[in-house]
Amino acid sequence: MEIKRHYRPDRVKKYEARWYVEGRLKCRFFATETERERFIEDFQEQLAVNGTGILNGFDPGQMRRWQEATRLAPDADPVAVMRFWLAHNRPVLTPKRFSEANPAYLCQRRFKSGVEPAV
Repeated sequence: MEIKRHYRPDRVKKYEARWYVEGRLKCRFFATETERERFIEDFQEQLAVNGTGILNGFDPGQMRRWQEATRLAPDADPVAVMRFWLAHNRPVLTPKRFSEANPAYLCQRRFKSGVEPAV
């Protein structure tokens, strides 16, 4: 991926780094040329290690939740925590035949839609 360098004298932060993700322009501005170069170097290193997949599907809300979890338990590995939670909190479901499950499902669906279920 090519990251282009631009100088924009009309802006407060005059040094710009530009790149494209799926045909859409992305950019960041920096107060100094040194900051911009450091960002480009770090960004290209991350791309080399993690690939371009890091550019797609980023959800800032989800990132904030991960950061909050890290603050609550800084020494815990979030994947290990999730595996532990799943191992201890999954409901034990017993298999049902279709003839048993279908009437219960339809009854619950009618109840949620506001129609009184038939007794």
